[in-house]
Amino acid sequence: MRKDVTLAQFVAKYYLNKKETYTKRDTARIIRYRNYDMADNYNDYRREMVLLHVSFQSEENDIIAENKFIEIYEDNKDTILERRKEFESNLDIEKTLEICRQLCRENDEEQEDEELLRAVDILHVRDPYDLLLRDPNSTANVDLQNASLHKLGAVAKKKKI
Repeated sequence: MRKDVTLAQFVAKYYLNKKETYTKRDTARIIRYRNYDMADNYNDYRREMVLLHVSFQSEENDIIAENKFIEIYEDNKDTILERRKEFESNLDIEKTLEICRQLCRENDEEQEDEELLRAVDILHVRDPYDLLLRDPNSTANVDLQNASLHKLGAVAKKKKI
């Protein structure tokens, strides 16, 4: 295997075959990682990005020891950002969700009563045949009851025999 392969590339593109050797996949896999927030955990974020997107031989010696990841990150910012594009979408899901929440809050006050009434109406709408059967003034009511009883009567007679 090549020495310039990063951890992210290795995990996504290689697997251990039955012969106990690493083989390149036909289709890359999706990788999962902690994804530290840059604003909250800047050092953890930088360490994670270096581990994922910069080639190394020994995590302890090349990255962790003496906090080398800080300098490595600063020296390789552009390369890391470029390699991240291979594994991450440009879509900021959290920002998109927050925008949606804000938009929903604006419309909630105006539409809350109307939506509630529609939901109540939907919950109370029953099967039209059920409503027809329950209506004592319906002329179809008698026909439906007779048809139902007739079918049940025939089934009951078959079971008695």
